[in-house]
Amino acid sequence: RLALMTAYEAIEQAGIVPDATPSTRPDRVGIFYGVTSNDWMETNSAQNIDTYYIPGGNRAFIPGRINYFFKFSGPSYA
Repeated sequence: RLALMTAYEAIEQAGIVPDATPSTRPDRVGIFYGVTSNDWMETNSAQNIDTYYIPGGNRAFIPGRINYFFKFSGPSYA
């Protein structure tokens, strides 16, 4: 949820208007997200909860969620 909130705020503060220009079409927007740690997985591993029990616990899923939420179809890298 924090990733979606920060992405929304970044888009809003940048003044991006969807489909206003060819470069703002959803198929031309890519998400490049820097992730360094994963506290959620570390907390659950300390409690012997399997990593795959939690859907979306992988750091690589973060930019994909942003792409899906905003209906972007460009690249997504973490």
